Amino acid sequence: MKNKVIFYSRILLAVLIICTLCFTFYQSMLPPEESTEVSDSVSDAIEPIIPSDTPAGSYVHTNLRKIAHFVEFAALGFEVALFVILYLPAWSAELRAKLKFILLSYTVAPATALIDETIQIFTDRGPAIADVWLDTAGFVCLATLTYLVYLAVILIGRKARGIRNLASGEDINNG
Repeated sequence: MKNKVIFYSRILLAVLIICTLCFTFYQSMLPPEESTEVSDSVSDAIEPIIPSDTPAGSYVHTNLRKIAHFVEFAALGFEVALFVILYLPAWSAELRAKLKFILLSYTVAPATALIDETIQIFTDRGPAIADVWLDTAGFVCLATLTYLVYLAVILIGRKARGIRNLASGEDINNG
């Protein structure tokens, strides 16, 4: 049963990653006028929650596209990190191999960001290197947070098992 859950979780995450990439690239393919309309409609939708006449609201409404870039890639970073975590136990027991696999996952960020900005060249939207950095930062922030939470859960689990083994009189090194 556990193997089926992991298998379907991997498939679900792969589909979610593909959908996120399609959404990201689709948004980059929009002509400038249509992209502005989308941004304006989002701005109108958040106006009741974050009024634009406040300092914070002014910042959010002015930088809505930049925030969207960051959030979009943060979501992708979370999805990729979860996908990698689901493969780690099966992939290798060696810590060095796991670390290489985790570090390799970070290459998704700049590669996707460069593709995204390249698409914008063909839609006359004006690609920006700053957006590549912003996208990569969003990805790295949430992917790193996800990996750190995973590590904390693993360490807490090991410590709990060690305490249980001590309480039952078992040798930790043999269990």
